[in-house]
Amino acid sequence: MANIPADLRYTKDHEYVKQTGDNASVQIGITDYAQGELGDVVYVDLPKVGAVFARGDVFGTIEAVKAVSELYAPLAGTVTEVNTALEGDPALVNKDPYGGGWMIKLAHRAIASSVMLTLTFHGHACFTLEADARRVIIDPFLTGNPATDIPLTRLAKVDAILLSHGHGDHLGDAVPIARRDGATIVATAELARFCGERGATVHAMHIGGARQFPFGRVKLVPAFHGGAVEGDTTGQFTTNPCGVVVTMGGHTVYHCGDTGLTMEMQLLAGRVDAMLVPIGDNYTMGIEDAVRAVEFVQPRTVIPMHYNTWDVIKADPEQFQRQVGGRARVVVLAPGDAHTLS
Repeated sequence: MANIPADLRYTKDHEYVKQTGDNASVQIGITDYAQGELGDVVYVDLPKVGAVFARGDVFGTIEAVKAVSELYAPLAGTVTEVNTALEGDPALVNKDPYGGGWMIKLAHRAIASSVMLTLTFHGHACFTLEADARRVIIDPFLTGNPATDIPLTRLAKVDAILLSHGHGDHLGDAVPIARRDGATIVATAELARFCGERGATVHAMHIGGARQFPFGRVKLVPAFHGGAVEGDTTGQFTTNPCGVVVTMGGHTVYHCGDTGLTMEMQLLAGRVDAMLVPIGDNYTMGIEDAVRAVEFVQPRTVIPMHYNTWDVIKADPEQFQRQVGGRARVVVLAPGDAHTLS
């Protein structure tokens, strides 16, 4: 039976929070149950002192013989100390998870500007996300989009552009926006290289990878779709499409991209505050599969997208809302509408 000290607080991800003697910080590690499930720990990757995390951010990874797992910050705060003993003896996590196997100490802070995230829908699959004085745009298809609410000239300055794939209705105005605003395009490596060769500042990633940026954390996850890149006449930039999981202001948003229903979605179960899901069928999931995707991910809120831009993807968001029922809160946005997570 796992050891469960009564004086600690625990998260659903099997991390614990322990008050330190000076009351200025808390000690964080993983539970006895978690280390048992992982097996023999062989490596722990921890942040540097001074790193700042919002609640729910990934602060490190732990590698064991059975699996590699991400470590989630149970509180917002600044790292004040890291357990350097784990560098030489990561097995301390197994031998003494509540003592010598602790991982970081965090000076907890309440960040008023980090408790609200506003999503604004710009038609098709384009959204802006704003939190803590930072703004990013996902799949910026504005020019030529019959459903958009704004032209490119009226789009406010953004800090980053996140791309799910390179089709024209998603790549859209990414390069012009990046060049105009000095914003970074975050995309799969081949698509990032394509944009970089056209004068954009880029950060290349790939599926399964995660990265902390000044605006928040991005992780790319699988999506099933085509990988051609609009404007690539050689085919050398063909890439894998992806879903984008972005955490800003302590809230996690999963933009599914263009995709069919995937079993991998279940890996995000319970970790998503807002899910942006295509329902238009033909090129992506239709309503029936999108409802199943909601069952897989279990988000707090779901927002339908990628429908009614053209007749071939005509769908009824009210029908989607009815079929989701009590599984999640469905928020139907018209282009230009916004929804705030708090």
